[in-house]
Amino acid sequence: MAKTQLLDGHLSIDTLSISSTSITQNQNEVTVSYRVDGSTQLNYPTPQDVPKLIAETAFKADNPLNSAQSSYVQAKIQKDTALLQSYIDSPNPFSEDLTATGSLASDGSIIPGTVNVYFVDYEGNSIPAAQVIDSIPSPSAVEASTQEGLANVVSHFTHSGSASTLSSSTSSGLYEGEQNQVAYVNSWTDNTTTECSGGTNPTYQDQSYWNPSYEHIWCNDCANYASQGLYDGGLLLNSTWEPYTNDWVNAQGLNNYLTSLGATPESYSAASAGDLVWLGTPGSFYHVMTVTYDDGTNVRESAHTSDRLDISDFTPSWSEAHFYNVFLISVG
Repeated sequence: MAKTQLLDGHLSIDTLSISSTSITQNQNEVTVSYRVDGSTQLNYPTPQDVPKLIAETAFKADNPLNSAQSSYVQAKIQKDTALLQSYIDSPNPFSEDLTATGSLASDGSIIPGTVNVYFVDYEGNSIPAAQVIDSIPSPSAVEASTQEGLANVVSHFTHSGSASTLSSSTSSGLYEGEQNQVAYVNSWTDNTTTECSGGTNPTYQDQSYWNPSYEHIWCNDCANYASQGLYDGGLLLNSTWEPYTNDWVNAQGLNNYLTSLGATPESYSAASAGDLVWLGTPGSFYHVMTVTYDDGTNVRESAHTSDRLDISDFTPSWSEAHFYNVFLISVG
């Protein structure tokens, strides 16, 4: 089955608009940048038909879980069932940045066969469209990734940290403020083209979209913004994590703090709205974003610097991307 057919069977386009954001040209080549905005709905009769939920349900049925692990997986299934149902019922926004290049003939016309299309990721890297399309996971790959992510999360229930102390009969200690958190991070950002740093891969920000109630960190506001979302979702402040401590404003510091509360690495397919994704290597993370949508196949994020709003990503095999389960953290 062709990769584009996989995507067509998974998502339907509800709305779509394409606008040119810039055109650059020299004697030999022209480059056009585009912004694609739209909305999608999942193409499944019920959440139970979505590969992600099929995997979660099978994981619970097929694995010998202790009471705490079983309680967590059941809570995760309930959460993702509700999210996937909303993705089926209602349009969900997305944005994508594209560039197209073409070689120019002496008369200024584009030479046939020389046009190349690229997806632009959140760091400004241009990825060939064919590579992006080829990276779309099959349903079986989504199921395998989801089960791998769940296995990693529940393995931490036997180690130190809040995960091992979760009640076997309730999930009331879990972070459950994702709706408020996602609404917040989608309210105070935008897909701007205003640069705050230059170079080959510039950083983009537009503080006119940012919440004026908080201090702004010039060209380095990612963790500050992710922390704001967590706080709006209900995570309690303390002397370690509050505006503008290191664990609040620093990407690695925020990871250290949330990990101490029970946040656990997971796969892209096992992640859900409200989870966080860090870039870099563990111990040296340099950027953090909030997952606003994850149906197992397609992930979308919102962030600051670069400012991003529901950026759609079909390339889950990033070597530097690390998803963490925030649903697991203790809120008090």
